[in-house]
Amino acid sequence: MEGRGKTVNLYLFDGDSNKRIEGKMSNWTGIVYKIPEVLIKDKKNDELEFINKTGVYFLLGRDENDAPTIYVGQAIERKNKNGAISRVLEPHRGNVDEWNEVIIISSQIEDSLGHTEICYLEHRFCKLAKEAGRYIVINGNDPNPGKISRSKRDELEDFIDNAKIIVSAMGHNIFSPVLDKEDNSEPILEFQMKNISAFGKKTSEGFVVLKGSEIKDTTTKSFTNAAYKLRQQYKDKIVNNVLQADILCSSISLAATFVGGTALSGPTYWKSKKK
Repeated sequence: MEGRGKTVNLYLFDGDSNKRIEGKMSNWTGIVYKIPEVLIKDKKNDELEFINKTGVYFLLGRDENDAPTIYVGQAIERKNKNGAISRVLEPHRGNVDEWNEVIIISSQIEDSLGHTEICYLEHRFCKLAKEAGRYIVINGNDPNPGKISRSKRDELEDFIDNAKIIVSAMGHNIFSPVLDKEDNSEPILEFQMKNISAFGKKTSEGFVVLKGSEIKDTTTKSFTNAAYKLRQQYKDKIVNNVLQADILCSSISLAATFVGGTALSGPTYWKSKKK
């Protein structure tokens, strides 16, 4: 069964999709902002005052291996009107100095997000990012969800679902697993190389090498830089040359190279499972 369509409205403040963006959705009280780091530090706070309120925020960057990173934080609007933007510019614990842009999620309704709601949202977004495994979560500690009623939890889960859609529409698919387990539109393919047992599946984003697949422990000179970066990014997910999680590759050939340890043609090595 296909999902229902959604209408997402993106407003480009500067007429440029690489600069400040505001995202809204029909019949949703939330609001999402995406702002490059240079457009925060180069502007006076009063120019971003409309964003300086209660919300959760994500600092997005890349580590030394060019792997995407995320820090999930929260900010409560203070009596001096300082909120999310001011908190983003304050020092953070741990390795949070290198980030390129921030995403802020807040509400269009004044005072609808209090301490209880913000703590829960911060906790859930951090957990979702870790479960999805697309970004390296650099929070030092897991945010505390606090105490929340069942009715409020269900309300906030709907809020989260809509926020995820807008964040994805802004170009960051952070919180969704790389593989929809219920999607059977594509068959599982087998990696056909001697002494390697690996399986994968095509998706709308590329090709996923499945958890439990074997990864060749040696590489050749033709092993590509992209495959090397992928192995570095997910080195903690490779134990005794076996994948401990589903790994998304941008193409079927990158997936073959990632698994086989040498430059390979994906269509040649990924075939229908042998019966």
